[in-house]
Amino acid sequence: MADAAATENRPQLRTAETETAIRLAIALSERIRGHGERIGDTILVPTSQGTLRPSQRCVFNNMRWLSDEEQQKRSRAVTSSGLDWVHQSISNEVAQTLQVQGLSTQVAAEALATADEGEKDPEWFEAAGQQEALTARLRSLIRDMLDQASAQDLGLFKALLQNADDATATEINFVWDWRSFGGQSLMSPEMARWQGPCLWAHNNAKFSPQEQCL
Repeated sequence: MADAAATENRPQLRTAETETAIRLAIALSERIRGHGERIGDTILVPTSQGTLRPSQRCVFNNMRWLSDEEQQKRSRAVTSSGLDWVHQSISNEVAQTLQVQGLSTQVAAEALATADEGEKDPEWFEAAGQQEALTARLRSLIRDMLDQASAQDLGLFKALLQNADDATATEINFVWDWRSFGGQSLMSPEMARWQGPCLWAHNNAKFSPQEQCL
């Protein structure tokens, strides 16, 4: 691919040359992923303008969920920064393998620069993350579970918790086991109902020597 264009100022590629450059880029990407070959300092990739440029000077769009207005704004920002969009026939996976930077990298760099300068967040930038306090969320989950559980279900868990507390346990674990086992060769047909699924309950208390003798 380096032989196809000596510099990034090469004139516009013809259609056949562009198609060849696209095939070479895809083949090189597959070779890198399949054989773990190292990438050279400079790899020329086809751009949306029909030219060849070093992959580090190109951008692929991994933020297609942005609005049309924001897409146009991002496109102008890419062009004004001296970069080019990679050719639309190059997938994001291929572009990333060839060290083309994603649009999200550009956006993140812009956001960090804005934060460093002490400016307010851009209009397109919105803080994300958990907004509800963890304790409040856990309380809601427990409340929902209690609302849906029957008195018999709650009685079972209360008994297991009480047993663990009486044994001075500091930890109790519940595991729902979905496995089922065969009902043949049992000592009694009534034992078939105990072949699964089941709920395992475990606590970290240890039997005393007296209890072990019982």
